[in-house]
Amino acid sequence: MSKNRRIWAYLVAGVTLAAIVAFGWIYSARKGEAANSERFMMDTIISQTVYGPKAQETVNLVNDQLSRFENLISMHLDGSEVAQINKNAGMGYVKVSKETFDLISVAKTMSEQSGGLFDITIAPLTNLWGITSGNTRIPSQQEIDEAKALVDYRDILLNEEETSIMLRRKGQALDLGGIAKGMASDMVREIYGEQKITSADISLGGNVLVIGKNPQGKDFSIGIRDPRGTANEMIAAITMENKVEATTGDYERYFEKDGKRYHHVIDPRTGYPCETDLIQATVVCENGMMADFLSTTLFMMGRDQVLKYADNGVFDFIIVDKDKNVYVSPGLQDSFRQNGEKGEYTFYEAKADG
Repeated sequence: MSKNRRIWAYLVAGVTLAAIVAFGWIYSARKGEAANSERFMMDTIISQTVYGPKAQETVNLVNDQLSRFENLISMHLDGSEVAQINKNAGMGYVKVSKETFDLISVAKTMSEQSGGLFDITIAPLTNLWGITSGNTRIPSQQEIDEAKALVDYRDILLNEEETSIMLRRKGQALDLGGIAKGMASDMVREIYGEQKITSADISLGGNVLVIGKNPQGKDFSIGIRDPRGTANEMIAAITMENKVEATTGDYERYFEKDGKRYHHVIDPRTGYPCETDLIQATVVCENGMMADFLSTTLFMMGRDQVLKYADNGVFDFIIVDKDKNVYVSPGLQDSFRQNGEKGEYTFYEAKADG
């Protein structure tokens, strides 16, 4: 069994898992030789700071590789491998790169381990609602039922020998938005390692990767956004080293109609934006793809189910419910600092027994 599959097998040990995507802001003091970059890629702003003698070379390499990666996996780029898989759904296999094959293979495993709560064939529904594309509308129940019938990760057919992929039925489509940035952060970590980078941070929208310590020799400090404030307002900060933070919230992409908020996290079981008592879920762990997957899944699971994972030993979390209660897993207690100006939030240590 591969290392990745052992990780997923451990996580699934009798339970459904989940995830979060947060918006993190790095605000450590900057000293020493550094290179900075801010680009719009993968449908988000990607900003990075790298320290050391190969800083600029590394920044350029990362940007080039992220652009290449986007051209492989974006469902919105006609020439991408994922777009070709979607275009040929129900008709035939599409030969893809090993990188794309491995990503989709692991993503299918994640979908299975979540019991279908996380499903990368969600595209018929996300396209229907138009929240990520900006063409928002509330579909009819008939439209939702028809699109929902096409969502089933079990219809992803993998031919490992030919590194080719097919979707079983016409009209089915992949949407890797729930894990692509996590895999990208893992790819960036590998590049940093090859370049012998010992201090760096990169933000890919709701995902933040930090390598080593900041130039002052301290852990990087990452802000946890106020889910009911502006993008620059934080309810807390955490410090971390050589880890990834991912957050999912109902404020990232949404529209409102008749006083109701319709956010971008679609529940494949209902076809609607998921009904949850959480407004934000953040995950911290060593693997970017896992953090991305878990942040989304945990957000959908809701508070009581998430609290059962308080002592899981694999990942840490911070969740915020609709009543502005904030639950912080035991593994983050020493690195967590709440913002005293956010008195409307109540903070608790998460416990598996509630």
